Order: sequence, then structure tokens, then C-alpha cells
Amino acid sequence: MDLKRVVKADNVIIGLSASSQEETLKQLIDPFVKEGAVLDASIFLSDLLQREADITTVIENGVAIPHARSQTVERMSLSIGITDSEGISYNSDSEIKCKLFFCIAVPLFAPTSHLPLLQLLALYSHNIKRVEKLIQYKTAAGLSKALGAFKG
Repeated sequence: MDLKRVVKADNVIIGLSASSQEETLKQLIDPFVKEGAVLDASIFLSDLLQREADITTVIENGVAIPHARSQTVERMSLSIGITDSEGISYNSDSEIKCKLFFCIAVPLFAPTSHLPLLQLLALYSHNIKRVEKLIQYKTAAGLSKALGAFKG
């Protein structure tokens, strides 16, 4: 998968600020609604929260990759959020504070379309130096260019 095709500067949130998982997800969903990839933010939020209740998407290095299939998703899309703080206590069962979020909207009619993207983002996130470098970006354009260049 070519990350350049799915990483869009308009879907990057630098300075993500939230005090809960739900607030975080609401902010990550906003770009999907603006671009028309998600038709109903509340339904998609509910689907994401249910997915997180089933199994957390928090992985190592302060990264979370929330994703869900939903009837309200028109096409697969990715949003990226970076906190400007010490991180967000995204999952109450985890002591990991997340600073980097990759949120994937997955349409019901293409239930496995996100798997190559998910694998590539997980591979990217397993390298702490890459994660630390990415969260230092101050512009959405710079971040999207850097992440888009990752080939795996």
C-alpha cells in the first residue's frame, strides 16, 4: 500500500487536546465528516467506542490505531492526531499515554480494505524513533509528507 494515497494534510490534527477516549475520537472523526467519507459522526463514534470496548487499539510507543467498520462510512479514510501534551490516557485499562493516533474509517462493504494500511501503520509505530520524529512535526503538510514517504 502506498501511504501517499491515504495520508492527507487535511486529515491531520496537530495539537489534539482531549481528556477522554470519546473526546479524542470525536476530534479524529471530524475530518472524515468534512471530506464526506463518514455520513453520520455519531454512528461512527458509537462503532469506534464499541470496537475499543471489545479490544483496545493502544499499541506500544504511545500510539493508538482506533478503527471500525461502519454502515456510515462511504470510503476508507485515515485521520492522524498528535497531542501537544504529555499524552492522553486513552484507555483506562492501559497505563500507556498516547501521543499519536491513527484513526481508520472502514466501510461495511469492504470489511478488509483497511488491513494493509493497518499493518503498515503498526510497522511504522513499532519504531520509537520514527514515532518520536513524527510527533515533532508542527505542520500537517510536513507530517503527511514524512509519513507518506514510509514504504515499510
